[in-house]
Amino acid sequence: MNVITLTLNPAFDLHCYADAFVPYHENVFDITAKDAGGKGINVSRALAKNGVKNLAVCVLGRENGGEFLKSLESEGLAVNAVYTEGRIRENITLHEKERAETRISFKGFSMCESALAKVREAMGTNLSGSAVVFAGSAPAGVSESALVAFLQDLKNAGASLVIDSRSLSIAAIAALRPMLIKPNKHEAEGALGIKIVNIEDGARAAKALREKGIENVLLSLGAEGAILSCPSGTYYASAPEIEVLSTVGAGDSTLAGFLFAKAAGCKDEEILARAVAFGSAACMLAGTAAPLTEDIEKLRKKISVKTV
Repeated sequence: MNVITLTLNPAFDLHCYADAFVPYHENVFDITAKDAGGKGINVSRALAKNGVKNLAVCVLGRENGGEFLKSLESEGLAVNAVYTEGRIRENITLHEKERAETRISFKGFSMCESALAKVREAMGTNLSGSAVVFAGSAPAGVSESALVAFLQDLKNAGASLVIDSRSLSIAAIAALRPMLIKPNKHEAEGALGIKIVNIEDGARAAKALREKGIENVLLSLGAEGAILSCPSGTYYASAPEIEVLSTVGAGDSTLAGFLFAKAAGCKDEEILARAVAFGSAACMLAGTAAPLTEDIEKLRKKISVKTV
């Protein structure tokens, strides 16, 4: 399975550390990492780190796009970039010694919908047999209707769509009938108008989303694990206990784990276990780092899967 990731609104991920963050006061943080990121980029990074070749297609602002591209190429990622006017945004994550992370996100560039034609060219003409991962938000200037038309064109060209984006409503996603979506608990609650308080609720939510015409629903529950509703059934995998250094990009690594196992021809239960192992391994690393193969293998042994 050929994998192409699509990031229309990338970001520099700045990771900063201090013992404590005090609101309404001056705070001094150390910058511990500056990573070229964005959800699709993170999926590409996790796949490449674990031996799966893929193409990362992204839109870059001209003001700082050169720095961004240089960073990706230094990691050995295969990248096709399309440039637009403006500046790539920055996401700042404040890490404290004994507290949860605080994230601050800035607005990025605006893009004309006509630029989607250039993005389409960057993806190549033959998409038959390819999984195209649209992850992350659309930049300002791109409407939902234009985005749906663009993704439908990719599907018409033979691509299997993987969608992880808040820029599309559940109705728009269902109309595209993607191969996979990966909502988190809060996104699933918003899409269905329900509350998920336990695993049984999560299983019902995943099944309800799949009934809208989506082939696979991978529902991320954070530290509680994940649920996969797919043609063979609905399964739950608990997450192993780990020391969390950063959760930035963990969901993207979970998605990469699904694609990794899918490409390897694994059964659905193993696909879910691998997805959880990838996401958990990413949390063990600082910054927006890709999960390490040795960590994934160790964690996989601690993960059990059951039917729900």
